[in-house]
Amino acid sequence: MLFAAGYIREAAIAQRQAVPVFTDFGAYLSDESVRQLYQSAKTSDGEPVLEYMARCFSVAISKYALFSGRTRFEVSGETRVISIDLNDVIGSQTPEGSVRTAIMYMFARQMAAKNYFLREEVVIPVVAPMYHEYHMKRIADVKDEKKVIAYDEFHNTAGQDAFVQTCIKDAREGRKWGIRVVLVSQYLYDFPAALLNAATAVYVMRGGNTADEDVLRDVFKISEEAIRRLQREATGPDPRLGGNFLALFKTKVGYIVQLLTNTVGPIELWAFSTTLEDVALRDRLYKRLGDYAARKLLAEKFPTGTAQPLIEQMKVDATDSDDASVVSTLAKRLADGYLNKLAKEMEVNP
Repeated sequence: MLFAAGYIREAAIAQRQAVPVFTDFGAYLSDESVRQLYQSAKTSDGEPVLEYMARCFSVAISKYALFSGRTRFEVSGETRVISIDLNDVIGSQTPEGSVRTAIMYMFARQMAAKNYFLREEVVIPVVAPMYHEYHMKRIADVKDEKKVIAYDEFHNTAGQDAFVQTCIKDAREGRKWGIRVVLVSQYLYDFPAALLNAATAVYVMRGGNTADEDVLRDVFKISEEAIRRLQREATGPDPRLGGNFLALFKTKVGYIVQLLTNTVGPIELWAFSTTLEDVALRDRLYKRLGDYAARKLLAEKFPTGTAQPLIEQMKVDATDSDDASVVSTLAKRLADGYLNKLAKEMEVNP
């Protein structure tokens, strides 16, 4: 009724409220018709199937609370970029933790990229005619766009064959769907051989790792001269000269190997910095000035992309009577100066 009246978003919300959740399955297992059908069925260990399923749902509800209720996460049709942080939900390096990690990675893939795989021949036959036009527009919106699925910290998926095989399938078949798969990790050996063989472009950002060099030799047949240049020239990003890296591009005639340089401006350097003190300074300024103004101010004051030399000097000059940390003091000084300058400009040009 909501959809027919033109309330598309409200219809989607109502749909989410209508579907079953984990806690409903206990009642379904107790239904008389279900019990008549399966009361004598047993697992290979001799446990009654209905008891086994009830136990599985109970464990799932407690261990995967994320899936036990109705979602409050909404992705609109206009959304173009989705970023999902899995750091606090992936499991430990145990068999149970590995299963948890695989489930979370697959869940993130479903949330972020489910519309990538919409196809008319799959969707239209299973939905009512009143929804055809709506879904055809969704399919058209996605079909002609270049799409990206990017996984950082890929080493967390080690041993998760189901998820790795999904990535391999996406990498091999992604071109025909307009999907580009990006996998990022610290070392080349974090990636299974099948993924390395399926890759059309490989970027090695830093030299000097013996295991990476073995992969380059064995899998990609890279010359010793290229490896020597990687060791000598790809030593990490320089704030003035940029960062050198080794790029391998798979073509119809073989691999093309180039040592390239990536240069970025000071605003990008501050946006991507992961140095502890710089991140702390940036975060404090984000809270006071907002993201854009904070990065612009930092780029103006520290065009090399780091405030570490000044922070180290301030630590040397600090005394026991200083109440705030050096980073907090510097953040306050920068923010106050920026806001005072802004106020004066407003007075001159009201």
